[in-house]
Amino acid sequence: MNITDTDAGNSSDVSNTEQATNVASLLSAVKVVSFDLDDTLWPLEQVILDAEQKQYDWIKSKASNITDELDKQQLANKRSEFLKLNPQLQGDVTAMRKHSLAALFSEYGYDEEAVENMVEDVFDVFYQARSQVTLFDDALQCLQDLRKDYRLAAITNGNADLKIAGIHHLFDDIRCATLQSPPKPATHMFHACAAELDVNPIEILHVGDNIETDVGGGQAAGTLTAWYNPEGLSWPAGLTAATVQLKTLAELPQMLAALR
Repeated sequence: MNITDTDAGNSSDVSNTEQATNVASLLSAVKVVSFDLDDTLWPLEQVILDAEQKQYDWIKSKASNITDELDKQQLANKRSEFLKLNPQLQGDVTAMRKHSLAALFSEYGYDEEAVENMVEDVFDVFYQARSQVTLFDDALQCLQDLRKDYRLAAITNGNADLKIAGIHHLFDDIRCATLQSPPKPATHMFHACAAELDVNPIEILHVGDNIETDVGGGQAAGTLTAWYNPEGLSWPAGLTAATVQLKTLAELPQMLAALR
């Protein structure tokens, strides 16, 4: 664990010791720990690859006229093209996928009722697979340890179902980006979480792997931030640093316990 300077790009007359003391004081007042999900609590890439395969297999079995013409990559390309034409859907991955599937089935001649049913059926196949995640080795213990002393929240731009993932019961608030709730780094989900749990944003420590969406979004919303950085990357010059950096999730409960 590394307690960082509040601004990695600025010199300061305040000593490192005083800075660390200030950060420790802020962390000791934390009441809620919020987490990004994808690539913070579990690795995402293989999950999506598996879910895309299951979606393709379903289409092949139920709408082979489509897969006779399009392979998986071509289907992905069509979804990308659809998104370019419908940028208003970018903030909601569920809506984006459902609408792109509806457009695909309509293009290949299925009527409105069939399209509606097919979209729901194939999305359910994709969603079940997308939510069957394998947590990082220290993630579950981290959540269980923190749960003893803090309320936990999930704030994600993704759409994984935490009930399917098996960890829904550990969270007091769950926020997923939608068309009505813009994705991070927008501040909406952070502020909604703070309001729901009746805390000030500064009493939330948000943990995530993404510098722009998690750290930048949390900072914009007024929360404390923990950059999950298992690869030991360098912080980009000129950006305001996260409150702390974490090499492992296991460090977090230990760090917070030491400050109580």
